[in-house]
Amino acid sequence: MKVIHYATFFSDKNVIPTQKTLKVNTSDVKELTLTKDIYRVITFDRYVGSVDLKGRKIKVASQKINQKLYHIGKYENLDKLSKKDPFFVELAKAGDCIGMVTSPNGMETLVFRGEGILDPLNKEDKIVMQSSAQENVASTTEKTNKEKRNSETTI
Repeated sequence: MKVIHYATFFSDKNVIPTQKTLKVNTSDVKELTLTKDIYRVITFDRYVGSVDLKGRKIKVASQKINQKLYHIGKYENLDKLSKKDPFFVELAKAGDCIGMVTSPNGMETLVFRGEGILDPLNKEDKIVMQSSAQENVASTTEKTNKEKRNSETTI
């Protein structure tokens, strides 16, 4: 058995969302070639090999493993978004959303805890916000909200 890396690219060409899964050399999202119309990438691996069954070789592959989702574009947390649309932010918080990413082509996607963010427009190199950093952002926001609720109820 060997590990094969895959990436599913989500793009928005001519207002029609499409997705394409390809074999890639690495599951490191920073090494992938991204075009401006791509707004989301999912990387994953599979164990692929063959088994001998009654003298016949049968190809087998595992389920998707090590799956990671990355949003491409500029990230805005809920605090920043609350200045634009407070009602949207209340709905987003109820759905466990931690922010929104706007891709270079204008596509907006919600970001949830544990998902990665790739911002190719920030500085010269691609920057990835790791899942642990996002969870810290989300837990800090939740802690602040919890403190606000507690202070409101203890008046």
